Amino acid sequence: MHRRRRMGVRPMNQLDAAAFQHDLVTEPRGPYTSKGSGPALRRADKALMLEAQRLFFVKGENRWACLAVERAMAALLRTGARGRGLKD
Repeated sequence: MHRRRRMGVRPMNQLDAAAFQHDLVTEPRGPYTSKGSGPALRRADKALMLEAQRLFFVKGENRWACLAVERAMAALLRTGARGRGLKD
């Protein structure tokens, strides 16, 4: 995460850009802007899920990757696995 920012690596596509924004909030090895806040983590998951749903219909995007990301975020939100044990 830090190396990618330092080297100025640009996202490959719109889904990669959305995933990078998600990582800024959720990745403990990165900036971790959520600071472990359960609601902030779930908001980031929901935002990525909705963006993946939108990108599924955009020409030129990898539809299978969009579907996989959307399903993964939906599963996290549905099961409550994200933020378990964190104070809301």
